[in-house]
Amino acid sequence: MKINLINQTHWDREWYKSFEEFKFRLKDGIEDVQDIFEAKNIDKFFLDGQTVVLEDYKEVASKKRYENLLSLIKDKKIEVGPWYILADEFLITGESLVRNLHYGKEISKKVGSRGELGYLPDTFGHISQIPQILKKSNIDTALIFRGALSPTVKNIWIGADGTQINTFILPTREGYFQPELLSENYIENFKGLIEKNKEYFLNEDIFILNGADHIFPSKNLNEKIKTLKSKLGYEIAQINGSELIDYYKFSKNENKIYGEQRDNNKAYILIGVASTRSYLKRMNQEIEDKLLGLVEPFDVLTKGRFEIKNYIDYLWKNLIKNHAHDSICGCSIDEVHKEMEVRYTKLNQGISQLLETSLKKIVKFEPNLFNDKLHIINTDPQKRFKTVKTEILVPKNLDKGSITIFDKEKLLSFDILKRYEEERLIVQNDYLNYHNFVVYDVEIEIEFNGIENKVLILKIDDYNKRDTILKVPSECIENKAIRIKINSKGLLDIEDKITGKIYKNMNQYISTLDSGDEYNYSPPEIDKLSKAKLMDSECEIGKGYKKLKLKYELNQPEGLDIDMQSPSSIEVKSLILLNVTLRENQDEVYFKVSIDNKAKDQRLRVLFPLTKKIEFAYADSGFDIVKRKINRDLNYSKNIGEEMNPVEAVALSGVMAENILLTHRGLLEYSIEKIDEKIDGLYITLIRSVGHLSKRNLQTRRGGAGPGLKTPEAQCLRKEKYEYSVRFSNKPEDICNVSRAWRIEPIISQGVTEKIDLSNVWKKENDKIILSAMKLDEEKNMILRFVNSSENKEILKLEFEENIKNIKICNLLGETEKVVLVENKKIEIELTCKEILTLKILGVK
Repeated sequence: MKINLINQTHWDREWYKSFEEFKFRLKDGIEDVQDIFEAKNIDKFFLDGQTVVLEDYKEVASKKRYENLLSLIKDKKIEVGPWYILADEFLITGESLVRNLHYGKEISKKVGSRGELGYLPDTFGHISQIPQILKKSNIDTALIFRGALSPTVKNIWIGADGTQINTFILPTREGYFQPELLSENYIENFKGLIEKNKEYFLNEDIFILNGADHIFPSKNLNEKIKTLKSKLGYEIAQINGSELIDYYKFSKNENKIYGEQRDNNKAYILIGVASTRSYLKRMNQEIEDKLLGLVEPFDVLTKGRFEIKNYIDYLWKNLIKNHAHDSICGCSIDEVHKEMEVRYTKLNQGISQLLETSLKKIVKFEPNLFNDKLHIINTDPQKRFKTVKTEILVPKNLDKGSITIFDKEKLLSFDILKRYEEERLIVQNDYLNYHNFVVYDVEIEIEFNGIENKVLILKIDDYNKRDTILKVPSECIENKAIRIKINSKGLLDIEDKITGKIYKNMNQYISTLDSGDEYNYSPPEIDKLSKAKLMDSECEIGKGYKKLKLKYELNQPEGLDIDMQSPSSIEVKSLILLNVTLRENQDEVYFKVSIDNKAKDQRLRVLFPLTKKIEFAYADSGFDIVKRKINRDLNYSKNIGEEMNPVEAVALSGVMAENILLTHRGLLEYSIEKIDEKIDGLYITLIRSVGHLSKRNLQTRRGGAGPGLKTPEAQCLRKEKYEYSVRFSNKPEDICNVSRAWRIEPIISQGVTEKIDLSNVWKKENDKIILSAMKLDEEKNMILRFVNSSENKEILKLEFEENIKNIKICNLLGETEKVVLVENKKIEIELTCKEILTLKILGVK
């Protein structure tokens, strides 16, 4: 029997130690590996399938050591890539995964590393579109572990669109964690490892991943291998990850696995990370939305004139560093997540400054004049009404107390939310000066026809013409589509006026105790249910909106008692402030909630009761909308190594249950659970408060998932704001379309400039085909990426404002696969079920 040995380390940049602490260990470990190579005690080493480690190491290594590492990579002794970082798959957009892979392959190619194995050894399950993502990035073979169950190591993985890739599945619950050659009894331990694995290889040669988290190979590895050959009679060869592709040939008769991989019968998939430190998920989606919905489209529409491509790459790379699975999952020590928050803050600062500086170059602002033009750039291709919130500055000496807004000759209805005086520092002609303004915070509902720049005309008006927002004692608001009433329980009854159907007792804030850890929710032996109670309400009516402002108090246990299995006798009061808004021309209910959480060891959720029991729900993941069967199995784990089959699942931006479509920002965990024998409820987790990175004996998981370190800040004792919306729909594609519509706001600039010319403007038909990316490549060609959300073939129809030279269908790396015929500035392309389509638009004639 031949054993192919892949010497490796699984390198989490941050986890049970901070990034800086692990960074020094990385330096130490890589230099140990170099010394082992120098002593000819190792033949090959696989550096965990990621390339960010090269950047991290370069910052702390001597020039000689770094060049030696590059030399070992060039000589095919060390392999890195194809990823930039090993990211979680469920908690980030598919587009983030594509960028991750793009940067990783770019670096791999630059340093001469093969990087052809789609290496995903420790992500907590796998999304359905990984096969297509890899295949369209010139990767034909994957290696996966958690969530994937098979009787064989070699499999064919068939993705959501039907794409097939060869896939190695690590067969035992240890997965990549195989440090046997570092032990004193390495001969017996290695023999046991072989015996445990060989049945899954069906009489073929075996491969073993020699290594574990943050562990590097034995300094006398080749001597140990020589002893193993002598004692056990095995032929042992050292290979790198991509060499698996050369050694193992796949046939069409291999075992098949399909779609997303979420089976936890072999290894934990740790579903609770979807709600751990939910504030991180919200921050992440804010940045993803701004990069994908604002920054990159702005670069396209201004035709790259501001030369920001490298800065955009800088922003993306820094965001992706927060996507490492122990980072975005929230399952690390507190110091790690403090640093993540700083990274998100810095990313927000960078994006804001990029847009502000660039806009000033095309929309001139004169601080001593009344800047009477408001430019509103909408980057969303959907035709629909949107709420635009902005500030309008009037020089204090010119202000008369109010303003009016026109769209050409049409007087617009809008609301002045706030008026105040403020001194501003204005940079003009490279000179700083202070100016006094009256600031009007306004809200306007505008109908957009897709991607466009609307120029509104501003006029100064008299104070006595200014309308005020009304405060009325009403407990009911409505528009053309929806009616909302506060019922006697202090909950919301929401009527779909189109169908006449009424959904009762909606938006219940419910808290139960949680004795779990950062990886898994787990109920204590004695639980306690706490429900928020309505204390006060008022109704606010503007020209374009109606709003219920509700104040709830949630009396609940302070946390668990000292036994961690029963409620504390001490009670605390968490304050919940909720705004429920209807817009005049929009069919959604918008919820904005502020929670001042005072309770530990709890799971706070919002409940939307359905009107019946359901068998499945739709939710989105990267490049897919997945129809998931409802799991009603509530059997708790009994044996070490078992994890309860999760009731919870992940919805990247929204979930549709019955006809209730709920979209959100950052509230990724949902479940469908029985309310009574007749109806189910849709639960969305807002906060999960826990105090340990990992515990050993939960009802939902038997055994640890990491070190048992305390993480007091994971209790989330902080003020947080969350947003979500509800719409009545039976169209799964609305999950992506509705969330995009309210999460991606227009780009706004006030000035004296009459007109700005946008380039690369286009229109789309067919709402089932979702826009994923709109960006420029290195040659300033527009790249458009779409995904067909439907189970059927769909026709994409695009129309361009300018005459296009050429359009090419590309893979995810931008490499041309096919040329598309353009007729009268229009194209039609058929997309198969769940297909990801990338188009390269080659300039204008």
